[in-house]
Amino acid sequence: MLPLDVYRRYVSQRRTLAPRGFALDSSPGRTRLTPQQPDLAGLVSFTALSVDEIETAIAAELAFFDRLRCGCEWKVYDFDTPADLADRLARHGFVRDAPEAFMVYPTAAHRSKERSPCVRIERLASAREIAAVVAVQEAIWRRPLPWLARSLTESLPTTSLYGAFDRDELVGTGWIDFPPDTEFADLHGGGILPGQRGRGLYSALFDVRAEEAQRRGYPYLAVDAAPMSRPILTRRGFHFVCETTPWHHAAAAPSAGVK
Repeated sequence: MLPLDVYRRYVSQRRTLAPRGFALDSSPGRTRLTPQQPDLAGLVSFTALSVDEIETAIAAELAFFDRLRCGCEWKVYDFDTPADLADRLARHGFVRDAPEAFMVYPTAAHRSKERSPCVRIERLASAREIAAVVAVQEAIWRRPLPWLARSLTESLPTTSLYGAFDRDELVGTGWIDFPPDTEFADLHGGGILPGQRGRGLYSALFDVRAEEAQRRGYPYLAVDAAPMSRPILTRRGFHFVCETTPWHHAAAAPSAGVK
């Protein structure tokens, strides 16, 4: 599994897919996702531009999202071009967030671990359950996530949401998205509350999602892994493809007289 080949395969299948809540504008050299809801930011990704093109492209994206009074994220992969894309984004006022590892897992090789009888994993879908998932995610990330409940609710037709329980208390979450017309199912939201880690809950959440991907016929799982998750996923057989880093630009302030 050669990292560049996997990345190109992933991009070729994802460049024309728009997540729920976004409008897609896929142009040569980059993909733009425009939010259709007020609490979401725009996204630019899959950059393949020349040194002569990049400055004009960055300026155009900033102008586009400024007109919408909308913040945006430029997602930078190691394989993006030009090679100094990150430095150029910084000069335009983008702020670097924590890097993640883009990793891929071949589902044909998956074998679930034996699960302790104390570990309980359940499928979630109700409004009450989704609210509990948001509460766990906010506790893990230590910040409010006002968009998450609506995003999960609207994604349920293509997303399976799972919870890990300690008795009747939800202590961990993870969901998996099954986009159409692609080989890659996406893992999201895998996390366990700090006091509950080390009990096999994270691994169990991974297993149920990998099993479902196998049943549905998806050859690969894809994930942007945080530093804490990367060694766990590596031990489970994930292949590191490249580093990916989000660069954020805040929404423009309204002009005088604009309300």
